[in-house]
Amino acid sequence: MTPPKGNALPGGEHALVLEVIVLLLTECHVVCLGEVSSADLDWLADRFSGTPFAVQDMTQGGRASKFNLGVIYNEEVATFIGNEFNIPNIGGDNYKISCRMDFVIYGEDYFSFLVSHWPSRLLKRDDAEIRGHYGAALRKEVEDLQSDGVKYLVVLGDFNDEPFNHSMTTFLRGCRDASFVNSNPDLLYNPFWKQIVSPRGYIKSPGPSDPTGTYFYRSDNLHRWRVFDQMLFCSAFVGGSEWHLNEKETGVFRYERLVEAVESSRSKLDHLPIIAELNKDATNG
Repeated sequence: MTPPKGNALPGGEHALVLEVIVLLLTECHVVCLGEVSSADLDWLADRFSGTPFAVQDMTQGGRASKFNLGVIYNEEVATFIGNEFNIPNIGGDNYKISCRMDFVIYGEDYFSFLVSHWPSRLLKRDDAEIRGHYGAALRKEVEDLQSDGVKYLVVLGDFNDEPFNHSMTTFLRGCRDASFVNSNPDLLYNPFWKQIVSPRGYIKSPGPSDPTGTYFYRSDNLHRWRVFDQMLFCSAFVGGSEWHLNEKETGVFRYERLVEAVESSRSKLDHLPIIAELNKDATNG
């Protein structure tokens, strides 16, 4: 709704974003938001007043190092516990790594979501050493939380890196093999490797093919769709507990009107939402 540097979206695109958020909330109990201002979140809180959905403001910091995050959640399912910002100092520079958002789900299970919005690759290029600092610092936070006994941990956000970049693999330890993560719980499972190519491949049809990512950069002369938005899951969700990731319902939320806007040169929108489903085994009683 409000990019960290630039003006807020025009009215028509603002309305489209709200439409997409409403659609997401018909399927999701927790929706994390990026590129929002306090004014955006106040506006959303007004729109959802009188519903089960609550809004939390996670914006913090100055213009150059702004956390521009928020979250909407269903209070009938999720209880918000609190949040904490991770801004380590590395070599004399501060790095905006993540915002931890903690919830209790169904009054039983404690979940921590590590939500990130890393700098643009135009500012911190490709696999330069500095991008490794982001992955390593987030990795340390994951390990600290696991040492503290946090069992259910999800890492997500706009990383401005793809699943195969060193920040996500070598440093964060994101893995594309769920069974290997199950037997090596220090790793994180990243199902968004599958989004690098079109889910259906080539199909002979008059319509357009599926997008092959989450972020659209129309000036690229090779791959215009990139997988910058991802969710990574600890081993508890891939066989290590009674909670399980539903891969079939995990991926990119491709709403046709939004895809058209993102691909249009007239729109400021350039990302598609991502979505995941986690299910808990039924127990007696």
